[in-house]
Amino acid sequence: MIKYQARSEAPGPDAQATLDNVVKAITEGNTLISKESQDIGNYPARSFIMRDKDKDTYQWRIVLTGKHFIEVLFLGPQDNELGQKFLDSFAVN
Repeated sequence: MIKYQARSEAPGPDAQATLDNVVKAITEGNTLISKESQDIGNYPARSFIMRDKDKDTYQWRIVLTGKHFIEVLFLGPQDNELGQKFLDSFAVN
């Protein structure tokens, strides 16, 4: 799944804290397996994996661009090659 929402301004100095707060909100009540800070297309981003109480695994990429907040999500096992290919194919140009 890919979802985006319009933003009114470019990411500012608080972009890293905003991303960390989004990860915290999404994973609250679930198990955070891993989290990595990265840039996607020169924009601040996070990659993280969480497991919910039903033992489902969610793999996320979130990024703040100049105009959008973008979420990319794959629901499935961590070792799923097609899921990883989908997540790795995401780019912001």
